[in-house]
Amino acid sequence: MINKSMNKPYFYKIRNKLTNKYYVGSQYGKTANKDNFFSTYFTSSQYVNEVITNDGVDVFEIVVIKERDDARDYEAYYLQKCYRLLGKDKFLNMFYNRNMSPGILLDEIIIAKQTETKQNKWNNGEIPKPIPPNWRGKQRSKKMRERLSQSKMGHSVSKKTRQKLRDANLGKTQTQETKNKRAMSLASNQNAYGRKHWLFVSPENKYYYTIGKRNQRLHELGLSEGPGFINYVNTYKSPSQGKNISWLFYEGEENIKNILQNIPQENIIYYE
Repeated sequence: MINKSMNKPYFYKIRNKLTNKYYVGSQYGKTANKDNFFSTYFTSSQYVNEVITNDGVDVFEIVVIKERDDARDYEAYYLQKCYRLLGKDKFLNMFYNRNMSPGILLDEIIIAKQTETKQNKWNNGEIPKPIPPNWRGKQRSKKMRERLSQSKMGHSVSKKTRQKLRDANLGKTQTQETKNKRAMSLASNQNAYGRKHWLFVSPENKYYYTIGKRNQRLHELGLSEGPGFINYVNTYKSPSQGKNISWLFYEGEENIKNILQNIPQENIIYYE
């Protein structure tokens, strides 16, 4: 009887001692159990099974066998990595594997070896960049998020790509269920439709409070929405030069309520 509590996906690599050829595989079904490898399970490869029939199971040695939740994906990733690094001819000479598994994942080493054409397509946003398997399910650090944000700043999509995206979505309609979900999500989002709370404090201690229409209010007051604004929001500091000199800028409903609680009402200008 198979002990189901021991059933776990696993990845393995074996070597033919006579030919020095390798085979890489994984078992991930209900009966997956690495303790049964080469006792009741002899890989799914017809090549390996033919060798075992002719030469016996002892002709193989187990190089690696390791339980992994992502065993199937890792098998595909490992084979594709070997295929790229070794080259097609050498790969087929060293490995029994002839077919790549579905769902292939690439890592940065493989990405670096891709053709210039594909690199350009990634850089232009025409095709998505593959995600390495060790990134799956991980939370990115604040530093990493900032680096990714900086790398995308100033990035523009080509007219050709924009047209492709437009053509791909042209004529598509959303179901009523999707429309309802979006409506509920936006209704509960205080930042949706530009409904953020903003407070602009003038050098004369006038407090201009607006919900949404940030840039419109800034322009009405003769202010800039550039670095002289963005870099000073919620810093309690004011620019020393430019249009926004000596102004203070705040964002966030609760934050603004705390600031205004001791300010005379005659000094506060509310925009509708």
